[in-house]
Amino acid sequence: MKALTGEMLADFHEEFKADRQAKAAQAACARTEIKDLVFLPQNAAKLNGDFSVEIKTGSVTAQERSGRCWLFAALNVFREQTAEKCNLKEFEFSENYMAFFDKLEKANNMLNMAVEYADRPLDDRMTEYILDGFWDGGYWDMAVDLIRKYGAVPKSVMPETYQSSHTETFMRLMKSLMRKNVCELRNLCAEGLDPYPRMEEMLKEVYKAECIAFGEPVQTFCFEYRDEAGEYHADYDLTPQEFVRKYTDFDPDQYVTVTNEPTEFRKMNMYYQFHYIGSMAESNVRCLNLTMPELKELAIAQLEDGKPVWFGCDSGAFGDRKEGIWDPDSFDYSAVLGG
Repeated sequence: MKALTGEMLADFHEEFKADRQAKAAQAACARTEIKDLVFLPQNAAKLNGDFSVEIKTGSVTAQERSGRCWLFAALNVFREQTAEKCNLKEFEFSENYMAFFDKLEKANNMLNMAVEYADRPLDDRMTEYILDGFWDGGYWDMAVDLIRKYGAVPKSVMPETYQSSHTETFMRLMKSLMRKNVCELRNLCAEGLDPYPRMEEMLKEVYKAECIAFGEPVQTFCFEYRDEAGEYHADYDLTPQEFVRKYTDFDPDQYVTVTNEPTEFRKMNMYYQFHYIGSMAESNVRCLNLTMPELKELAIAQLEDGKPVWFGCDSGAFGDRKEGIWDPDSFDYSAVLGG
């Protein structure tokens, strides 16, 4: 291993001092967002917002400052079915309701893994994975598994709270609590004691904390609405599971997650199942790995059939939320930072 030397740093300093373009970029970065500096409006202007295949959907839903995009997108697939069945222009499911159980299930999954792998040392990769905890993120299979088990409710039944749409602090505190819980369960197992009574107490604590931050999920509710024709409707004493059966055509078995991961770890035309990633201890994330042309063909076919497409990707580096632009050719980071 070669260490940084004073001679190297002196050389770096002299080269930067002589680089007028770098000095100008430094001045610009001092008071301006980098993404704004690298934006290329002439390239962005070439983008056309019209599409050859487009389906009618409801208005945009906002996850705010949370990591629930996957859950919003999945519920938006099924909200179109509810809007059509009820003759509504707009309808939105409660993302808060689903996210509540997502976090509770992830906590249960984490504690169960802690017991299952309690004999592993702390520097074991599985132990490190368990102690890393969980966040808001997720996948399609996790969303549909949650709907299968817990149903869904209209947003009016369990609306957003400040904490549900600003989850960073809560999740950081939850991660700290869960790491402590994992260590306690490992110690119980090491002493030959039954860890499950204590695990249930831990989950009760998680449930209580979630109720305080997000509100307690309803068990039954009344679905009231006025349709596009102005007619009033009311359906009483619905459970979340009954609501899904009655007001959607929810059939997750009609869908298969398709991915494009052209790496040495994932061969093409193979179906993969990922253990321990799902929200629930009893479910896993599954995907069919295909080439990009095949993925595009399937996505277009689904849109042509009038069905929305759920998708996930890394969209941070070359996207601008304010301008609604998502295009690598519209952002030239190397022009400012080099490389």
